[in-house]
Amino acid sequence: MRTGIQRQGRPRPRTTVIAALLAALVLGAAGTAALTTGPLADRLWRGRPYPAADPDTAAERLQDRSRRVHADLGPTAPATDPGHNVLRSERCPVRAAVSSERTDRSAVGVLHSWTVGGMGGAAAREALRRAGEGLRADGWEAGYAYDDEANGRGGVGARYEDPDTGDIVALQWSLPAGRLLVEAESPCRTVPEGHPKATGKPLTWVPKTPFAP
Repeated sequence: MRTGIQRQGRPRPRTTVIAALLAALVLGAAGTAALTTGPLADRLWRGRPYPAADPDTAAERLQDRSRRVHADLGPTAPATDPGHNVLRSERCPVRAAVSSERTDRSAVGVLHSWTVGGMGGAAAREALRRAGEGLRADGWEAGYAYDDEANGRGGVGARYEDPDTGDIVALQWSLPAGRLLVEAESPCRTVPEGHPKATGKPLTWVPKTPFAP
């Protein structure tokens, strides 16, 4: 054990301390510049691009699925085409770490929605059961399901997803209207460069008759 007077460390000159502080400031500024300019900043702002896919192909695929769902509804659905038959694009959020609420104008999802009205609760539950059986038979996976009808309000619903394409089918029957809403939706995909619909504007299609006469 050492005793006696201990030698004190030599104090650091003031110029050395100032130089260290200046170096830290320079490094901090350089790091900030790297985050706000250059390739890294561009990636943070633009985000990851969606995989590319033809929106026309998605629109056709969703209509084909709509035909099958409508057929699976069986006698609970009328033979004529249902109402509110809409086929259009959906906006896609930018997949970025910065301001993720922005819209990626190079990508679209596709939504095909239609309704069947005048259904009672028993008919709606049977319709959802039939549609679910058909979707599961084709390899679709069940998501949420609910049944909260009470006092003339609420409704029943279910959601299914195709693990191969990421497409989603959601069925919702609600009161007091007694209307079954069916939505078939594809995931967001970048419209390929050079595609006629690569305009960055909302897209609409005139739906073919997707239902059996």
